Amino acid sequence: MAPILLYPAIMNARVPRHLQCSDGALLHMYWHCTNHVKQYLLENDSLKELYLELVAKYKKQYDIKLVDFALLDNQRKYSCNPA
Repeated sequence: MAPILLYPAIMNARVPRHLQCSDGALLHMYWHCTNHVKQYLLENDSLKELYLELVAKYKKQYDIKLVDFALLDNQRKYSCNPA
């Protein structure tokens, strides 16, 4: 019997992100941008600009290639091509 089966608590542990994604992986990610009372946080244009600045900063820092993304604030769609 494999040792992992003897310890079921280990099976429920979260696998670290760096072990889930390999170099060159293509990922589809989403983030529901609301606070604890379900208010949309990206309705505020200054917060939206800050978010885009942070995406640009970390995209360069971690050599992330974004194919496309969309910002949704209260179901209004803003599609961007980050190239």
